[in-house]
Amino acid sequence: MDPDGNEITIKGLWIDIGESGFRDGAPQGIAGYGDWMDSASSLIGFDIDAISINAGNCTVRLWKGNYAGVAKNMQERCSKKGLNIIADALSNIGGCGGEIGLYNKDNGGIGGGSSMSPEQMAEMGIVSTEIAIVNKLSRRIIGRRKESTPSFWTTYFSWGNNSSKEEIFTLNIFNFKDKDSASSFANKLKDNHDKAIGYKHNRNLDYKVYQRGTKVTVSWGDSYK
Repeated sequence: MDPDGNEITIKGLWIDIGESGFRDGAPQGIAGYGDWMDSASSLIGFDIDAISINAGNCTVRLWKGNYAGVAKNMQERCSKKGLNIIADALSNIGGCGGEIGLYNKDNGGIGGGSSMSPEQMAEMGIVSTEIAIVNKLSRRIIGRRKESTPSFWTTYFSWGNNSSKEEIFTLNIFNFKDKDSASSFANKLKDNHDKAIGYKHNRNLDYKVYQRGTKVTVSWGDSYK
């Protein structure tokens, strides 16, 4: 959603003033996703938490933390090449953010389970998704993003906030067409809670599932199990 009217969208990438993210249609969707990608994320400069939750027909993946290491790596390369103006600009980029990913339980992607299509999400009853990044101490929302149509990827990244994964938690919201669809999804997340908490990239972070009518909210990372 674009409340200020400044958003630019290019092939699944959205950019606004001081913030950006990816959505359905992003080229990365071709690869799908597998657990090994979480193990490799630190190699490209991500310092993030990740959790994988069995939701019946699909796998729900959540991520949060600091992604600025990518800009830092680019900054170092620019400095070595004498591109100081670009290096200075990159040094001011923050990288706090979070992601929701919805994937099929197959091997249809290059990296693992294939990304869910809008049609597959609609069959589950998903109408829209939303993510909010929240500071643990102040309880203030750093940023949020809502996709008004089914999207396998819902993301938000702040360019100016450099909070670490330890300083934030996320609210991950799934809106459904009816209460029955919402209840089915919420119950699956609850039933698979203990196994999901043990995911090796999760640091034993807890998540809680709340349902209010057709809305299911997953609060993740505010406390430890």
